[in-house]
Amino acid sequence: PVSLVDRLLEELEERPEAAKRLARRLAADIASEEQLRSLLLEGLLREAATKEDIERLEERLNGKMGELEERINGRIDELEERMNARMDGLEKRMDRLEQRMDRFESELKELREKMATKEELRALEERLSKRIERLEDRIDSLLKWLIGLLVTIWATIAALGLAALRLLAARPPAAGPP
Repeated sequence: PVSLVDRLLEELEERPEAAKRLARRLAADIASEEQLRSLLLEGLLREAATKEDIERLEERLNGKMGELEERINGRIDELEERMNARMDGLEKRMDRLEQRMDRFESELKELREKMATKEELRALEERLSKRIERLEDRIDSLLKWLIGLLVTIWATIAALGLAALRLLAARPPAAGPP
């Protein structure tokens, strides 16, 4: 068997307007009757937070927020230290790179100063060509002089050899062994 309450609930579900009218009527009765109002307020007050409840909640929240703030600050400090260490490392690397770049620039400048231009190379080639020509002329001259000297020496040796042969031929034969 279905109870009266169950039938009432089914009826209210099927007819939403009737449910609203009933709710308004109950609310008006509760508002007009002091005892019902008191019971309702007492029930609400039991569930409502007191000032002390709110203060305790605020203290707990402040404590939790303080803990959270400490953790966050600690993490921020840790990250800041790591970032500072990385920045220091990067600055040192940048300084080394700048020093290397300065060295390279200096070496490049030196090389540019030492390198000859095309005009300078042509002028040097021309000067060397003239020197080589003069050296070749001197070598030719020395070679001719050396050939002349050798011819003179050979002629002198030949003349001395002939003179020695004539002298030997003009001498009387020597007596044999005793």
